[in-house]
This record gives sequence, C-alpha cells and structure tokens, in this order.
Amino acid sequence: MVRADKREAVMQAAMKVFGQVGYLLASIDVIAAEARVSTRTIYNHFDNKEKLFAEVLLTSSRQVAEAHEALIDRNLNDATDLETALVNLAEDWNRPTPQLADHFALSSRMSAEREHFPKEIYEAWREAGPWRVQRALASKFEELRDQGKLDMPDTRFAAHLLSVMLTEGRDYKQVVHAFLYGYVPRRSAG
Repeated sequence: MVRADKREAVMQAAMKVFGQVGYLLASIDVIAAEARVSTRTIYNHFDNKEKLFAEVLLTSSRQVAEAHEALIDRNLNDATDLETALVNLAEDWNRPTPQLADHFALSSRMSAEREHFPKEIYEAWREAGPWRVQRALASKFEELRDQGKLDMPDTRFAAHLLSVMLTEGRDYKQVVHAFLYGYVPRRSAG
C-alpha cells in the first residue's frame, strides 16, 4: 500500500472502531487490525490515539457538513413553496446514507463520551460539523428573510431550532408546519 492509502485505511478503520466501541475502549491494536496495517504504521501517521481520534472526527465532520450544505442549497435555493422545500430538506437531511453511517455512530459516541477527552476536541467537532451546518442554514434563512419569505430576527437561533426539530421529529410535515408557524410573515388585515 502507498503511504497515502495506508493513512486513508487507518482513518476509515479508526472511524469504524471508534464508532463501534467508543474512544475509551478503542485501541491502536484493534484499529491496526481493522486497517490491516501495523501499529507502527499508525504511529508514523499519528502521534497517539487522541490525535488519531481528533483527525478522524474533524475530517468526517467536515465531509458531512459539506454534504448538508449541499442539501440546504439544493432544497432552499430559489424555493417558491417554502413549506414543500423545507419538507424536502427534512427528508433529505434524515435519509439514511450508508457511507455516513460510521460518522453518525462516531458522533453519537462523541456526545456520550465527551468528558473523556479534551474540551478542545469537542468544541472543534461542533465547529467543524453541527455549527458549520447551522451557520449555512442561518445564512439561507437570512436570504429568505430578505426576500420577505421569513420573519425571524435571529436566524442562528432559528437554524438551531430547525436542526434540532429535524433530528428529533419524524413527521416532517408537522415539524415544518410548526416551524413556519413561528416564522412566516403575518399579513396584517388592514
């Protein structure tokens, strides 16, 4: 294997192992076996398990954030029917994507075990992933607000609210309807 191929194999194996057993139980030996490389190869690329974990987490988070940003653009650019566009976004957002399954397993472990590694890693993960996506959604909400389609003074809060609602809710039409109830401009009868 070429050096870059080995690094990629280690990254993929580490994401899978960290996602399956978590940071605390994952070992360099298990990751090496999964990647079919020696432990020395891992240490040639990463100083220690913590640095490997951070690299895997941040790289994966950036990739998923880019995918979510593309979903936001695809569904909300030039949206004429905002409710339908948001329902489509919700469905795309929550559609199982096999190539991202290891990332979401890792993210779940990250949330559950965050007290076991430096706060900087947790904050960097949030910045590279969830917060980046929320900023992209807030930016799109600003555009929609400027077009008169939404009435929201705090687009960052609205983006956070919708992302939580989409993650927790399963009836996307109802979630979007409730969300828009709070943010669609009211026409005065006058």
